[in-house]
Amino acid sequence: MGKPVQINSDNLVIELIKGERNGIWDRFVKSCPNFTFYQSSDFLDYYSFKVDSLHKIVFKKKNKIIASIPGGIINKGGLKFYSPFSASFGGFCYIEGSKLEDVFAMIRGLNDYLKLNNIAEAIIRQTPLIYSKRLDEYIDFALLCNGYALDRTELTLYMDAINCVTAKVKQNIRKAERSGLVFSEEDSIEEVYKFISFHKKKKNITFSVTSEDLIYLKNLFPGHIKTFSVSYKNKIIAAIITYFLNDICVLGFNWEQDEQYQEYRPTDLMIYKTANWIFNSGYRFFDLGTVTLEGKPNLGLSRFKENFGTNGVIRKTFVKKIK
Repeated sequence: MGKPVQINSDNLVIELIKGERNGIWDRFVKSCPNFTFYQSSDFLDYYSFKVDSLHKIVFKKKNKIIASIPGGIINKGGLKFYSPFSASFGGFCYIEGSKLEDVFAMIRGLNDYLKLNNIAEAIIRQTPLIYSKRLDEYIDFALLCNGYALDRTELTLYMDAINCVTAKVKQNIRKAERSGLVFSEEDSIEEVYKFISFHKKKKNITFSVTSEDLIYLKNLFPGHIKTFSVSYKNKIIAAIITYFLNDICVLGFNWEQDEQYQEYRPTDLMIYKTANWIFNSGYRFFDLGTVTLEGKPNLGLSRFKENFGTNGVIRKTFVKKIK
């Protein structure tokens, strides 16, 4: 796997980044307008055990990297290329001011690379626009124009201000505070994980990460994984894990509450206070996560999140059969 590809007609070269060259990869992706730590070599290498082989692909023009895409190859009735393979989203990182002709060349080049390596199918989920410094959909357009189908869309809701919450939420927050609920940043990620995991299990929901994963990632990305809680009489009754994926947007990765204390509205207080903490720290968006499953909306969940003055953005998954 991993044969280099020269695309002479487009004056484009594809290379793989491995091991000792990770510094080149990280310097490039961190300079891109749509970088998140999901694209860093540390994150990719940590989860590489989930795939048969990890490919960190860069596209070079005139010996300068103009784009990258990480992907994992898995044999599922034929070789398939997944980007991401262990994250909410992945896909391409690219330089500011990318030209449409170069973006088209990148997609054609990726297709040639995958074909050369006997890949049967490519599955790519691009990073949503709220994580980018530029509102740009060149990649999406080029994928559609080069044989990729929009296989699935998931709607994620995000906050961009704290003053747009409904009167009902404000009332619930006042009630929570009058009842003695206390919001705080939580130092113990193990305690938060234990709490969230326990209450997920009661709902027969599987946690997508382990406690060991979270501890490792928190140490790997200092300051980028934070946990917050709401307590009642010194007992945690709601908690949230947040991923500060870049310097623009924060992902509410996972949260739960103890349903015994629902009448106090701990989750309303927690989301409001977490959002306030995030915006006061200079971030533009708070991603509250998807309100769909396999593209089908959960209207109860969307109504709850909409109370916080949210807007919607799509996580797009593109698929192509490679011939």
